[in-house]
Amino acid sequence: MKEFLKASGYFALKNLPDSIRRYVPQGVDLYLDLLKLGAQHRPKVIFDVGANQGQTALKLVQWFPQATVHCFEPVSATRAKLAANTRQFAQIHIHPEALAAEAGSAQIQLLDDDSKNTLDVHASDQGLNQGSETIVLDTLDRVMERHRMERIHLLKIDTEGHDLEVLKGAVQALASERIDFVQVEAGMNPHNDRHVPYEDFHSFLKTYGYQCFGFYDQHLEWSGERRLRFANPAFVRPGIGNSKG
Repeated sequence: MKEFLKASGYFALKNLPDSIRRYVPQGVDLYLDLLKLGAQHRPKVIFDVGANQGQTALKLVQWFPQATVHCFEPVSATRAKLAANTRQFAQIHIHPEALAAEAGSAQIQLLDDDSKNTLDVHASDQGLNQGSETIVLDTLDRVMERHRMERIHLLKIDTEGHDLEVLKGAVQALASERIDFVQVEAGMNPHNDRHVPYEDFHSFLKTYGYQCFGFYDQHLEWSGERRLRFANPAFVRPGIGNSKG
């Protein structure tokens, strides 16, 4: 029922006419908020870092059918599922490396739920480990240079605690404002050992002039406590929505 309601909600939001869309409050849905900015800011190049089995990529091509989506998924078994789930979409491109602060290799921890696979060991993962796999690491700056990419319009990161390391490998792109929007998964309380605290993202990105655009996908504590555990904040580069254009 929960997934049905969520899917129904996405369909309703996506199909709102422009005359109504502009009245939806900021923060309800990131993709809707991007559409509200107008055609000039509609994403054309999207990075889905930590793509898993393609859940986000499939939503992205529905919201932005003209966009090219680059999916980064380093775990071989999960990447095979991603390829199977997205093979009908020519605009989805799959990359086998993980993005990080430096190029190299690492051991990724494989958990019983592959959406939780992580390069970092968390206390909350005890008893869930299903082994490890050696993966290739690269930086976002190197990927952009290798593929001659001038701009990323939306950078979505969901790497189970590794999100800030991905951004550390993108300092050239951030400094030159070649990434329009950044969305990360951020911890919202000190008891969350899996996600990087929101404050760390804010401190890092403000160095490059990025400011918070909105908070999305808020999740309460798994225990049922009425406390926010994590959310997916989005940040916007300085040149959007102000006098710079």
